[in-house]
Amino acid sequence: MISWIKTKFPWLIQFISFGFIGAFNTLLYLGIYNLGLYLGFNEQLSNFIAFVISVLNAFYWNYKWVFKGSVSSDNKKIQSYSIIKFFALYTTTYFISAILLHVWIYMLNINEHIAPLLSLVITIPINYLVSKFWVFKARS
Repeated sequence: MISWIKTKFPWLIQFISFGFIGAFNTLLYLGIYNLGLYLGFNEQLSNFIAFVISVLNAFYWNYKWVFKGSVSSDNKKIQSYSIIKFFALYTTTYFISAILLHVWIYMLNINEHIAPLLSLVITIPINYLVSKFWVFKARS
């Protein structure tokens, strides 16, 4: 059954893998974000620190496990190009999440511990689609 799904719907397996990595990465991000708040950092500094660590984690696992068939690990130029694109995507995502965090907390009075979860509902689908079709897309 699983081999049939892998054959007929490889994108589904890839999306589920992305989801597992995303779930772990989300927990990592939220843990670091809340640790920063606990240590007395404001929400933007906590967001930045959590973002940097979670992006490094996300790139590693997406490159090695989720999109492994898309980018040749033998070609250092492609690896470097993928890293640059990945960080461009996640830098854009960071600014989107920082703006959303400000809106959720200061304009809509949403709790600072809940606000990042709302941002993730918007940024996760964007990250998957852009990763799949741009960052880790095989170059011909």
